[in-house]
Amino acid sequence: AGFRETLEVANGRYFTAAPLTDAAGAEVGHVFFYDGDPSWVFAVLGPGPASGVYQVVVTAAEQTHTIASCEVDADGCGGGGTVEARISAIQDVRLVAPDGTSFAADLARERSEE
Repeated sequence: AGFRETLEVANGRYFTAAPLTDAAGAEVGHVFFYDGDPSWVFAVLGPGPASGVYQVVVTAAEQTHTIASCEVDADGCGGGGTVEARISAIQDVRLVAPDGTSFAADLARERSEE
């Protein structure tokens, strides 16, 4: 099946990805976005960051929601969940460590660079 047919199976409208970066701008993972019914976000953090349980936090329409958590080990982690907002309304997605370290996918910046 082609891309459009695959989206139609799950009432999808749009699928995209954005880099997940650290404070210095280095890429540490990716975030995947699916705009459908339901819409969802899934973040993948590569190996390297300190171990622990990271919260997956989505900001959309000036509201912030924790949608999942993932436990980082030597291989990294992945976690996500459904979101109420359209993907076009999401401003950023962050993975936040117990010590406050944060990795982010800034969709507002990604859109402005297109």
